[in-house]
Amino acid sequence: MQSNQGISLKELNDYLSRLPPRMRTTGGNPADSLKEFLRQFPKVFVVGKPGKVYMRRRKRRATSTLNGSGFMAASPHSYADEDHVPCLTDVTGKVHRIFSVCGFISVKYPMSTSVYFDGKVFENAQHRSLRSSGLRVGDCVTFDAKVGPKECEAHFRASRVTRSPVTTPSSSPCPSPHSDNYGGRRNAVTAQRRIVDQYCVVKTLKPSYGLIKFGRSHRKRAIFHADTVDKPIGPSIKNLADVFTVGDKVRFNAKRIKRTPGKVKWTSAAVHFCRSDDRSYAGDSEGQPSGNEVFMSDEECEIPGPPSGEARSNESREADLEEPAAGCAEWDEISVNANSSISSVKGKRSARHTLSEWAGRRKLAGERGFFYPVTESVVTVKFGPRRGLTAAASVEVTYRDMKVIDNLLCEVADGQEVCFDDVQEEDEK
Repeated sequence: MQSNQGISLKELNDYLSRLPPRMRTTGGNPADSLKEFLRQFPKVFVVGKPGKVYMRRRKRRATSTLNGSGFMAASPHSYADEDHVPCLTDVTGKVHRIFSVCGFISVKYPMSTSVYFDGKVFENAQHRSLRSSGLRVGDCVTFDAKVGPKECEAHFRASRVTRSPVTTPSSSPCPSPHSDNYGGRRNAVTAQRRIVDQYCVVKTLKPSYGLIKFGRSHRKRAIFHADTVDKPIGPSIKNLADVFTVGDKVRFNAKRIKRTPGKVKWTSAAVHFCRSDDRSYAGDSEGQPSGNEVFMSDEECEIPGPPSGEARSNESREADLEEPAAGCAEWDEISVNANSSISSVKGKRSARHTLSEWAGRRKLAGERGFFYPVTESVVTVKFGPRRGLTAAASVEVTYRDMKVIDNLLCEVADGQEVCFDDVQEEDEK
């Protein structure tokens, strides 16, 4: 065992049977009992492949390195027994990298390794994407995993991943927020690095990302992307300017960016459009400037802003009055531009109203129900006690293995169990 070649449980039991009687009563057990006994000491023994027992190699400290892609990889000088472990059950690790559809977990205990997971195994696929779920780099998660393909970057592939807010020292390398020697100091530091459900104002808009300002006198900045905006299921947002306008009030969750030299020191994990009844910063004392402060920060004074919509409309009306009436083509062009601008404003208002109403509706996530197709494109889902509740769905939002189903009548059987997200209908009270 010292050479890490492993020994079978049968041979180990034979060795134990040769011990003196006083020691045999303590350690001499059948194979099943011996296996349970060895698993009580995971830091010393590893029960790997069927009938094989290995001994962990002791070292001064487990180290980990980053490969060229920036992913966490096990150090060649760490543990040499991960190849002999077929699966991991109820193990805790930290999120090392996260993308929209997948992520990586770094593990220190019971071995130093890395685990790959995707959105389908995270919290029963309740979220549209991992970024919009609120999961962040550094969060502790609990997972089950099996050995992944050899060509995969990570050694293990997770089959279940859930958030782990409070962990135990025996199964987690992540310290509990309440278990340090500094009392509430760690909680204060954590509060300074996380923002949850705070009001802010949209400052800058680009097609795929934007900036929001918040805090005292709106001096703080956070960046958000189109895929982090909470919206109904459907086509993704192609241009943020179609949904938001500079100056709109939104609610957001964010975390602090580590070691950034710029002015933007926060990144948003989720952005929610404010409902019509909570756009006045009610109950938000931090975001509301006091009477002794100015509304514009020092850095904004140096940035020339675009003229307001009212000023632009006044200038255009004055220019129209000064132009001669001759030249019907010019008048036609002005009317066409006016009609297009009015239609774009109406479209933006419609999109903003849709998101505002969406934020105010009741939502269900991760519900389990039973499929009953009505037509090729419409289906009814029955759920709840005795299947007394119903929900309607269309073929555009029905997926199997991350692929859209073409025909509900041909591909889905009556009474098939499904997992779905639901939102309250517009006319439902």
